Amino acid sequence: MPGIPFSMDDPSEVVRYLLPCIHVKREDPGAALERQHGFRVKYRAPAPGAQEVTINHRGQEFTGYDRYQEQEEATPTDLSYTIMCKSAGKSAKSNAHILLKHCMKRFWPRGKVYVRDSLGRTRSYWVHTEGPTTLNEVEDIRARTINYALTCRVMGEIDVQDSYERKPATSVNNRFSQKEDDQ
Repeated sequence: MPGIPFSMDDPSEVVRYLLPCIHVKREDPGAALERQHGFRVKYRAPAPGAQEVTINHRGQEFTGYDRYQEQEEATPTDLSYTIMCKSAGKSAKSNAHILLKHCMKRFWPRGKVYVRDSLGRTRSYWVHTEGPTTLNEVEDIRARTINYALTCRVMGEIDVQDSYERKPATSVNNRFSQKEDDQ
């Protein structure tokens, strides 16, 4: 069989290992709030049905809309994956080293992954890698499995916020009257 089998772990499917192989397992995501830069909006656009408004402020004219639609930026998230390079048999160690070297060339100690988003655009994300770690299984020296693991942390984001509408201030009096209404 040409090439090395590659599999992604999915709880709904049963994966049968052919050795040597590369197996990727997704771990639990974790919010990376240290990368969040305060409150920012992902986009701000005129709301559907919004009317154009022109105001005069201190002798300057500004044009905008009476309502805007906004969405908060996505939450920075660390998406962790474990890449396992497995091999068995007489050449288990050398085969596992070849697979490990192949993976480390792309991700260790940092690298990039490229993904296609829901709009069909290609995006890149930084990856930071820890390891390699040895996870060898030796029950019998003749049937040992050599297994190296790299833990990759993709610096991505998860976007689950809904958009909302907001009215802008159109005058100094309007701004203060909105504040009183909120109280």
